[in-house]
Amino acid sequence: MVKKYKWILIFLIVFPVIITVIVKMANKETTERFASGRTVIIENDGYTIKMDVEDFIPCVLMAQLGGSEFSSELIKAQSVVIRTYIYYCMKNSQTIEATQLGLPYIPYCKLEEIWYRKFCGEKANTPRGFFYNLTGLGKSRCLEENLHYWDSIMKSTRGKILKSNGKIVLPLYHLTSNGNTRSGEKILGQDYGYLKEVACKSDLQKNDYIGIKYFTVKEFIDTLNKNGIVVYKDKKEKFDYSKMDSKDLLNIINCKNVDEQGYLLWAKIGDTKISGDLFAKALGLQSTSLQIDECEKGIRVTTKGIGHGFGMSLSFGNHLAKKGANWKEILRKFYDCSIVDNWK
Repeated sequence: MVKKYKWILIFLIVFPVIITVIVKMANKETTERFASGRTVIIENDGYTIKMDVEDFIPCVLMAQLGGSEFSSELIKAQSVVIRTYIYYCMKNSQTIEATQLGLPYIPYCKLEEIWYRKFCGEKANTPRGFFYNLTGLGKSRCLEENLHYWDSIMKSTRGKILKSNGKIVLPLYHLTSNGNTRSGEKILGQDYGYLKEVACKSDLQKNDYIGIKYFTVKEFIDTLNKNGIVVYKDKKEKFDYSKMDSKDLLNIINCKNVDEQGYLLWAKIGDTKISGDLFAKALGLQSTSLQIDECEKGIRVTTKGIGHGFGMSLSFGNHLAKKGANWKEILRKFYDCSIVDNWK
């Protein structure tokens, strides 16, 4: 009887170890990651983590395009855009802090939790789910399997970046256009001539294409003030909005200075002039393609699209991918650039 329990104990100790070795051998190709030699530094919960750019890109892709509605070809195109943006920000350096990039990202520790919870919700009662729970390999295996999936998507784009006239470009992009993307050369200057004007009619069908926000007169002025925008009656005297109604407010707002695609360039409120981007950011609007009207509460601001409208519309890029376009065709639709390798 003692020998029987002894062998059971040995089995329980040795079996997980054997399985772990087998799994690691089977996934040797997965764990051998491709390195660019460039590093992103992440400060997370008091710890400093150094990640190769190629390992950091999936963290950004998951934060931006983690939903199942995005095609693999769009993800490939966006991986090139993200890599290009990181290299553009690095300039001649080999390292950069994640905070300098301003990109959303999900650390691997959180990705591990997200993917394991998803697995448990879908496959916990399957033989594979039972095996993962029995061996304690669940989280690490889910991480490896999902990273293998993202690596397989990115394999064809590794090291690829966008250049114009031999220089790494600033590859602007946004979620959804107002139906057209904006000319970089006409709005930002000749250096941004690689940002094309593109008709993106399918963007008009997106569920979140229209955004609406309501403000009372006081909320509107207070929101601007909190974001450093002071509304002046003239260059010295501030407006006394306590006696203003919505019609009075609309009379002092001028949002007619727009570009050819309908995006606000400048807004003038009383004697205060601000850029369209700053105006939209201060009010928390999802786009500078906007219209302001009177409503029962005060004023209503209606926006079209999500983002600044320059470069690639991720929504239209995804539409192109679903219609059969590959990642190179998607990029060339929005950027007048060369797609080149940039390994050091």
